[in-house]
Amino acid sequence: MQTQFPNPSDIMQFEVTILPDEGIYQGGLFRFSIKVNNNYPHEPPAVRCLQKVRSMTLTQLYHPNLDLDGNVCLNILREEWNPILNLNSVLVGLQFLFLDPNPDDPLNKRIEA
Repeated sequence: MQTQFPNPSDIMQFEVTILPDEGIYQGGLFRFSIKVNNNYPHEPPAVRCLQKVRSMTLTQLYHPNLDLDGNVCLNILREEWNPILNLNSVLVGLQFLFLDPNPDDPLNKRIEA
């Protein structure tokens, strides 16, 4: 995982690159933007995937927990957010989405060709 700050004067907005080293997304590079709002930690940060996700073993663009607009379906970014969680919790959650995608809670309900 790598972190970049496109605007060094704004540490509340940054990008994270995830490079899974196992699972069906192994070998991929996945970029996310993260924006921490003024209500943090009472509200979760806004997280968006910056590109379409391609499984390295599938020919279709697909991840059940990411839609083609970059929205992320991660429980701690929604109903299970709690002020005791932190940015590390979010980063670990994002990384876990690539190790163990959750088809039981799909955001992307269709495979795009």
